[in-house]
Amino acid sequence: MPGSGARGLDVGVLYWGPTGHGIEVFPGRVDLTGRLEDKVAIVTGGASGIGRAICQRFGSEGAKVAVADRNIVGAEETLAQMGANSDTAMAIDVNISNASQVERMVEQVVAQYGKVDILVNGAAILIRTPDLVDVDEIIWGLDYGDKC
Repeated sequence: MPGSGARGLDVGVLYWGPTGHGIEVFPGRVDLTGRLEDKVAIVTGGASGIGRAICQRFGSEGAKVAVADRNIVGAEETLAQMGANSDTAMAIDVNISNASQVERMVEQVVAQYGKVDILVNGAAILIRTPDLVDVDEIIWGLDYGDKC
């Protein structure tokens, strides 16, 4: 079973990109330090919780990180906790339900760092909803829109 026994933690990496997709499995303890060196990541929902933790980890692994959130104060707190400067990370005020704001976000990241390699969409709220076929626009907007 992965993660058990004397080998330590098995690590699996799922990747999907323009050159293909697949899964890499690294049995036992693996040092992943620096695997994200020279990569640029956008993390939506990076102002708190799991999004913040992802930003911190990506930064510690060498990635340049765009902390994107509609809570700009929280995004800036994430930067402070990362010990980041403008060469390594940036905070972006964005509501991902607004397409023009998302376009602006990507443009800002590309202008600052030249590219985007990784996108983590951590911005959303989840509420109990009926079956997907019965979900109306109001509930969809609450889960993924400007209400989250």
